[in-house]
Amino acid sequence: MGGHSLLQNNNLEYNFKQDIEAVRTVFSSKVKLTIIPCKNVASNLKTSIYELNHYLKDKNELCNYLIKRFYDDGYHGKQERRVIWDIAVIAYMINKEWFTYEDISCPNINEDTSYEMITNNHKISMVNYIDVDKVYSDLFKKLGE
Repeated sequence: MGGHSLLQNNNLEYNFKQDIEAVRTVFSSKVKLTIIPCKNVASNLKTSIYELNHYLKDKNELCNYLIKRFYDDGYHGKQERRVIWDIAVIAYMINKEWFTYEDISCPNINEDTSYEMITNNHKISMVNYIDVDKVYSDLFKKLGE
C-alpha cells in the first residue's frame, strides 16, 4: 500500500515519500506486485465512531479498546471519522474479489514522484476500487466473534 492512484499528479503520501529509491527498486524488481493506492482507493476505507459503536461496542474487551483507540489515537487527537488504512492489505489477502484492479505496464517514477506511464514494461496490478462495505462487514464480524 502506498502512493496514490494513477489519477493523481504526485505520490507524496506517507509510505511512498519516505524512500522513493526503495519504491523504484521494488517497481524495477519484476516481483509479482499489487499496488493499493492511498488517495482515491484506500482512502475510501473511512469509518466512524458511530459505526464502530453500532457493530462492536461491548462485544468484547478488544472491541471496546479499539473503539476507544479509534476515537482518540493519542497522536491525531479526537476524531469521529477516520480511515483505517492498513486493513486494505489484509482485506486484499483475505478476498481479492472485494477489489477491482487492472494489470498495467509498471510505470517509471519521475523525480517529482509522479508516475510515467509506459507500455513496454513488466506488468503489475493496480487496485482502483475497494468494496468498503464488504471489507468492514467482514472485519466487524470477525472482531465481534
